[in-house]
Amino acid sequence: MNVEKPRPDARKIHECVIKHREHVDITGVKEVTSFDEGAVLLVTDCGDMMLEGDGLRIGTLDTDKGIISVDGKVNAIFYIDTQKKSRRGLFSREKD
Repeated sequence: MNVEKPRPDARKIHECVIKHREHVDITGVKEVTSFDEGAVLLVTDCGDMMLEGDGLRIGTLDTDKGIISVDGKVNAIFYIDTQKKSRRGLFSREKD
């Protein structure tokens, strides 16, 4: 019996579909960290994601399937880089 094993480099599907700034469908959701009327913080297959808006409410949430839908006025969606990287400016000096 042949059972295909997932490749370690295979990427999971993560999509975000916004409809008229009033409805968002997101796949690849692992966890909802926090939510209120102004913001929803998610952990996705591609990193932490913040959805900001007004009157936000969760319509569908199924973390087993990795899906969420949010209704309300969407003002911004962005990813939060949790890895701290040192920033180097143009005039920064290398340390010996």
